[in-house]
Parts: sequence; C-alpha cells; structure tokens
Amino acid sequence: MGRKARGGASRAEIIISNSSIDFLMVEEDDIFLALSPEAYTKYCYRVKPRGIIVVDEQVNPKLYMTKVTVFPIIRTVKAVS
Repeated sequence: MGRKARGGASRAEIIISNSSIDFLMVEEDDIFLALSPEAYTKYCYRVKPRGIIVVDEQVNPKLYMTKVTVFPIIRTVKAVS
C-alpha cells in the first residue's frame, strides 16, 4: 500500500526545455500547482508575474495577485479511487 504524506508543504520541480538546461533549479515558476494551503503559502511567491497557478478547492488563493484557477482535485481523486 502507498504511503500518505500529511501536513507540511512539499515541492517537486520539473524543467522542460528544447535547449540545454544549464541550471537545474527553477528560479521562477511558469506553472504552479498547490494541493494544500501550506504549499500554496510557502511557494506561491515563486511564480512569474504572468505564470499559471492551479490550486485545489481547499486552498485560499488570496495571497497572490494573479489569476488563480481552482479545481476540486483531491475530492475528484478520492471519488475515483
């Protein structure tokens, strides 16, 4: 059975490029997905000014001044599993 993480914020980064990647850390996010309020609060400020932010419905996205798209991600996963 898989493990479940509880509490706190975790982060994973993926860099996609058609050219050589010289620096392996993301400095500003183009796209940011937050599934918990803790992760959103901790990492939302790393998004580029015109970046895309997607959050689960339990996240309160008022901390960042950009367009945020809200989906019932966790509730949907629980319904199909």
